[in-house]
Amino acid sequence: MSRTSRARSVASDSGVSSLRVLAVSPGPVRTEFFDVVGSQDAAVGRMATPEQVVTATRRALERDRTPPSIVVGMGNRLSATASTPAPRRLALTVAGRALKA
Repeated sequence: MSRTSRARSVASDSGVSSLRVLAVSPGPVRTEFFDVVGSQDAAVGRMATPEQVVTATRRALERDRTPPSIVVGMGNRLSATASTPAPRRLALTVAGRALKA
């Protein structure tokens, strides 16, 4: 079961309470991790700043109806959306093109 599926399940189970569930998929984030590694080659796609991740998370939580999950960054969203219902080969092709842009 994926992280998103678990978040949806927990959100559904807690429907009558005031508990809100949010799974955040930020993609690569510009942190000291890449300084320690000594390269940004481990990052797939454009890197977000910590501030962008926090802003996207706060916006999601401030909505009247908080979604069970968010994907931060347009490239990450395209990649995640393309890979969900599509065959693996097609998803990899679309993600590869999006990351080159």
